[in-house]
Amino acid sequence: MRFYSGVICGLVACVFVYVVATGLTLAGPQLGDKLASLSWLTSLQPNRNGATDPDTVQQDTPLNAQLVLQPMAQTVTAPNTFITRTRRMPWLLHQAQQHTQDYTPSSAVKAASQPGRTGAIHWQAFLPEGTTPAPLVILFAGAGRSPLSVVDMWLDTAQRHDVILVSPDTRDPQGFLSDLQHDTLQQMIAQISQTREVDPDQIYLFGHSQGGQVALTLANQINGPWRAVATHGGFPQAASIRDAAAAPPLRLYLGDRDQIFSVTSAQEAGKRYARAGHRTELHLIAEHGHWFYDKGPRIAEDAWQWFQAQSDPDPA
Repeated sequence: MRFYSGVICGLVACVFVYVVATGLTLAGPQLGDKLASLSWLTSLQPNRNGATDPDTVQQDTPLNAQLVLQPMAQTVTAPNTFITRTRRMPWLLHQAQQHTQDYTPSSAVKAASQPGRTGAIHWQAFLPEGTTPAPLVILFAGAGRSPLSVVDMWLDTAQRHDVILVSPDTRDPQGFLSDLQHDTLQQMIAQISQTREVDPDQIYLFGHSQGGQVALTLANQINGPWRAVATHGGFPQAASIRDAAAAPPLRLYLGDRDQIFSVTSAQEAGKRYARAGHRTELHLIAEHGHWFYDKGPRIAEDAWQWFQAQSDPDPA
């Protein structure tokens, strides 16, 4: 009798878990406006039908608290390898409530940043005071967003670790790439160094959404000074990735519920990057969608710790 009672209780528990999980999945909001068609991104669009504008989409699982990533040893993987890791958030943060989120750069980042221009490229920069060479992270914002949007996500990390930030304006991505000559970014770095010297051995790229596509394209197709590249919710299609003579290590952060970029296409891209010569990590954030602007500071800090590991000549 006890045996049958245990079996029945187990079945009831399984049904309960299934119903709750199904309810959470079905509670996600409908997607918003469709992703604008950009000719230069034709070969970079993710493998997803009905994709929406990646920076105006509602978050599928609203999280009012900050993202908490599991601590992870920042180790360097072997060349030509691809690994996938899952990062988790406390289950109490998973909410089925549907609501709209908007984002405006903070007053703090507006006060801390300064505009600049290199040739036809406009940019926003955070230049901490100091006399010693400082690391530099070049940031690329999501579609339609101002450069301050991604600088805002990195500001706390930059202030804490004495890091220079610069974000070129890519709201017209086709115009940006047309204006981007082979030495434009080097000229921008030299220009910034007139205010605060840049450490040439610690230059990195980071991008969100469309900005992730830009960062990874630069990393794969331009032999630049960047030591490592990280992105959140954005990557080119595998077919557009080339074998690279200089192949910096890559880390791709992606929510496993991202409405724009699928896990499957991320795995395809990651494997192709590995074959192209990049050490590539795909970090899947459980129960996370595409929205970046409540979790960005935590992701920035996590990416920074990984950047530092790539610069360590003898990483632990």
